[in-house]
Amino acid sequence: FVYEKIKSENNTISCSFNLGKEIMKKGKPEYYFFVLPKDTDELYEISTHMRNCVGYLYRDKCLSKESIIVVLIKDGKMKACIEIQKDPKDFHYYIRQALGPANAPINRIYYSAIEEWKNKHSIRGFVDFQL
Repeated sequence: FVYEKIKSENNTISCSFNLGKEIMKKGKPEYYFFVLPKDTDELYEISTHMRNCVGYLYRDKCLSKESIIVVLIKDGKMKACIEIQKDPKDFHYYIRQALGPANAPINRIYYSAIEEWKNKHSIRGFVDFQL
């Protein structure tokens, strides 16, 4: 992937991936960005940067709309990968799993941002974090 710098109003946001670059132009590096991949190529990009299996094992789940993948980006780096599904009983969305790089627990400094985002979108579920 090409290393590219993106300028915002006052700051430069650097990242080595394409996922969310247009969204990141609208904010500062210290902002939290929750980004959905626009295609399966971006799922592979997530896999590469997060060192997980999202690009390989979740491709069909995303194409069939069984799962939605969301990535938390902070300071130009992917910090968490979240799988969301719809509960067939009540049709509410819930977090099936949320993990950090290499499938490690999410660093607790991102917990409140994820909770705020989750509540804003009425998504249920629990996020484990590392102490």
